[in-house]
Amino acid sequence: MLASFAQCGSAMTAQHVRRVADLKFDKGIHRGSSPFGYRADAASARAHPRPPIPHDREFPAVVEIFQRALTGSYSCRELASWLNRSGFKTRNRKKSVPKEISGQDGKPRKFTDDRVQRMLTNPFYAGLVVRRRRSTVQFRTGQIIEVVPKPGFRWVLEAAEMAKPPGAVPDDPLLVIGDPEGIRGPS
Repeated sequence: MLASFAQCGSAMTAQHVRRVADLKFDKGIHRGSSPFGYRADAASARAHPRPPIPHDREFPAVVEIFQRALTGSYSCRELASWLNRSGFKTRNRKKSVPKEISGQDGKPRKFTDDRVQRMLTNPFYAGLVVRRRRSTVQFRTGQIIEVVPKPGFRWVLEAAEMAKPPGAVPDDPLLVIGDPEGIRGPS
């Protein structure tokens, strides 16, 4: 009998979480932590969520990364080196050695070419919010200050795809499911 109460409670929680996620998506509010270059709005509350706002120091660096990427003259490795030389670190605080063994908390890591490629292909920076449900992915224009307009983002996506080795499986949902928001433009 207790198991059926627990199952009912779990189903109700899942339904509530799904409803809140749908509401945020419909309003164009990003879910999850703020990507590099943005920070949470201090006025945001659980009852009245607000979109992330540009970080004073990081946002100009993200704009510079996209501007450099759009020239086609920089590799992801060169862009990562530029970020590291400029004193930026990722927000990833995961450690390869547990705190119990090392005695230290996780520290932000340096940027890598992989991290920069993920940044350049993240639809958030084009002002889009994403909803993922099992095998479906949906995009919507969000209440986000975009770093790069959709045509520039399309160009970066295509350049990133061309840089992959032949036969590589695309990890970008836009490359897998198509382009419902018209990000890629006419073929």
